[in-house]
Amino acid sequence: MNIHDSEPFIDSMVNNDLKDLPFFIKHRWTDFHFRMNYHSHNGYELYIVHEGSGNFLTDSRIYPIDGVHVFLIGENEIHKPIIVQGQKYTRTVINFLPEFLQSSTKKKWLDMFDRARHPDKMHIRLNAKEHSYISAILSRMHEEYSTREYGFDQMLSVYLNRLLFEIYRLLHSGKEPDSKATSSSSNAIVENVINYLSEHYAEDVSLDELAKMFFITPYYLCHLFKKTTGDTISKFILYTRIHHAKRLLTHSDLTISDIAMKIGFNSSPYFGMVFKKHLEMTPKQFRTKYRQSSAKGFDFV
Repeated sequence: MNIHDSEPFIDSMVNNDLKDLPFFIKHRWTDFHFRMNYHSHNGYELYIVHEGSGNFLTDSRIYPIDGVHVFLIGENEIHKPIIVQGQKYTRTVINFLPEFLQSSTKKKWLDMFDRARHPDKMHIRLNAKEHSYISAILSRMHEEYSTREYGFDQMLSVYLNRLLFEIYRLLHSGKEPDSKATSSSSNAIVENVINYLSEHYAEDVSLDELAKMFFITPYYLCHLFKKTTGDTISKFILYTRIHHAKRLLTHSDLTISDIAMKIGFNSSPYFGMVFKKHLEMTPKQFRTKYRQSSAKGFDFV
């Protein structure tokens, strides 16, 4: 597979905002032609869809968007919304770092974002009453964040704690998981492909082999994957490889050559070329920048 066709995918805007304050909110943001690549960023994210339709993708699940939804995104977790073009799409995005949480409830709230432990509790579909209540909290948070009056950071922490409590309550209220999640057979096929690629991204899997695994033709697999995710299979493999490269560069002492081989590149120079093309710096520069940032007390990855 050709795996070098993609675009930059670090959400640097969020990472930069979180340097100044370990909390970020963009409230009731509306578009009619919204597109976004797979991306990841520091901290944790609450992604609230108020209006719109499409799919919300992580590296392991596909959630159809139709109505009001809340998605929980873990730290540095790959995710991407795919929205129907030409329709009104309104969302609120909240990002925060662990240090912004109140110490008494921090462990409980962060546990909610652990997809491995709670694979079926990372998404809530809200009814009108629940949406109204959550929206009221979001509006107060946005007001505090925008006006930045004295003590706004403490108030934001209080409101975030309240919001997470309400989400926790909804997740454990006994409501059945959204029956529409991965409801179509085509979504189920693509979700299984995504899960397979997320585990085998470092292997050289041919398109023919992949199609045979799921009992469909290569053409139909490519068509289905592109239609559901908005990207090619090659782009997904590339993003997954670069995502793991970032983690290895920042959280291991492996050489760049070893990292290249570990994530599926047979050539270290080619890995360096691809990495620089998409992150606008070499792997060595990326590692150096991370270490310099960490020494100053923040993480830019």
